[in-house]
Amino acid sequence: MMEIRVLVVEDDTHIREAVRAYLMDAGYVVDTCADGNDALEKFYDNIYHLVILDIMLPGVNGHELLKELRRLHDTPVLMMTALDDDANEIKAFTNEADDYVTKPFTIEILLKRAEALLRRSGVLKKEICFGKLTL
Repeated sequence: MMEIRVLVVEDDTHIREAVRAYLMDAGYVVDTCADGNDALEKFYDNIYHLVILDIMLPGVNGHELLKELRRLHDTPVLMMTALDDDANEIKAFTNEADDYVTKPFTIEILLKRAEALLRRSGVLKKEICFGKLTL
């Protein structure tokens, strides 16, 4: 099975590390960063299968990061933010976010949303095995 790479961009250490740990336990390769400037460097230097992105970040904010990511790649982006107002959600979807979850959230729901995005993008595929035959 191929390595699935995820970037988590979140300035809150506890949330960032919890999400990283759960994603790693689920078998993903996870990079993290705490500010928008570091995220931009990672966008330029790496290809990710999924980006989980906060909006309120030091340096470049999540909305601007999303615009830049869309300029570079069509990687699925899950916005993960405390901003639960319609204006920010509309802005995120206008900038081509794929999903939007507000804090607080349960980690299980976040993981299921991530899996759904990876499945729809073709990265996660179901395998059916019959003896030596795998579909």
